[in-house]
Amino acid sequence: MKGVNQIQVNPASGTDFPSGLGSIMRLDPGVILIGEIRDNSTATMAIDAALIGRLVLASIHGNDSASSIGRLIDLGVDPLLAANGVIGCLAQRALDQLCPKCKEASVPDSPDTGEISLSEDFPQFMTGSECDYCSGTGFVGRRRVSEVLAVDENIKMQIAQGVSSDDNRDTAARNGMISMGRAVMEIARNGKTTLSEVSRSGVPLD
Repeated sequence: MKGVNQIQVNPASGTDFPSGLGSIMRLDPGVILIGEIRDNSTATMAIDAALIGRLVLASIHGNDSASSIGRLIDLGVDPLLAANGVIGCLAQRALDQLCPKCKEASVPDSPDTGEISLSEDFPQFMTGSECDYCSGTGFVGRRRVSEVLAVDENIKMQIAQGVSSDDNRDTAARNGMISMGRAVMEIARNGKTTLSEVSRSGVPLD
């Protein structure tokens, strides 16, 4: 891509994430894309770059958007620096999508629902059958489910104070964030996937 430079990590030659990021910083970039933050050096340099005005896009392991901030702090980033360096976190999963040709209404049994309880408003969900269109699998394609945590002044203050990821998640929810748990159940209720697929995804339900 024009205007994009890529550096391949090669530990054998001494080119790792921290050294590569250090070289990139000397080129005064406007946007930095880091494949994964997984150690203290990379996390610290990423936050430092963000604090001096660079837009840093990176992935980091976490169960949801709020825990991503906690993961940065676990890697040794000072909570105050994390509060001022992070502007938002996006967490996402992928669900198998029901075949539109053979899906049918179903009242799932207990093993299928797990911890999910059916309500009077949603007495049934959908399940896949078998047809030629889906090659007998009951699913066609995948559907993304995601949540976005925007770091506003309240959450910024909580991060700086070292509050838990649960507290940050609760504050974001009060501010209107739609959690992955709510989003994935809405997809199931709309007949786009099954409850067993919801359980398999590991998305924490509200």
